[in-house]
Amino acid sequence: MHLATQIRPDVPVLFLETGFHFAETLAFKERL
Repeated sequence: MHLATQIRPDVPVLFLETGFHFAETLAFKERL
């Protein structure tokens, strides 16, 4: 994610909610 957004800040991001994510993953998703 970091490298992709350095090259193209408007790159679309898809997130598949499986219900099995770490709290850190969900927090990172919210920061995006």
